[in-house]
Amino acid sequence: MLEALKDFGKFIGLEKSFENELKLTSADNIKCWNGLKFEESMSPHNKYNDVFHVDVIEENQNSFSFFVETEAPFEHFTERVIDYIRKKQDESGIRLISNGNILGAGIIGYYAMELKKLKEGDFTAKKLFEREMGSILSKFMFSAVLNVNKEVLDILFENEEVGFFYVIREGRVGEDQEKWYSLGRGLNRGFLDKLRGEDKII
Repeated sequence: MLEALKDFGKFIGLEKSFENELKLTSADNIKCWNGLKFEESMSPHNKYNDVFHVDVIEENQNSFSFFVETEAPFEHFTERVIDYIRKKQDESGIRLISNGNILGAGIIGYYAMELKKLKEGDFTAKKLFEREMGSILSKFMFSAVLNVNKEVLDILFENEEVGFFYVIREGRVGEDQEKWYSLGRGLNRGFLDKLRGEDKII
């Protein structure tokens, strides 16, 4: 940008001494930017999107992680991982596998149960378990940026938070818009309506 200003200065015949006046520090740049007038993209004055504008970023945007209770086919897992899950199913008595699928409801139930056991125990054992389960859990998880505070999700997902993520139970998964999550589309309108019901969203 500075080179362009210098070239422009030479083009219109500015003296060399005046060219030096065009050198801006970072502080000068910030002052200039702060003084600029922008139109928000949704402003009625900018209905044709033909003026320079900036989108306003919502202050309460936060990233959250969700676990979806669904079934994931074996094809998404290595043989080693499937063997590990079979072993955990035998040890725990919790149904983790059915008809060539890994059961999300079983996986999250087993994970929560083991975390509870390890909570007061050896820190290293807990971290090792979380690492072992990490790649399995990731097959059922997604992240979303929402304009909502964590406290709202804590209320909405009462007793349905495990570790750092929220659990969307299988009864709330489906293609109907009143469901919270669609395997094809992601978060459904029903989930957002539920958040709006808390009077704390957007």
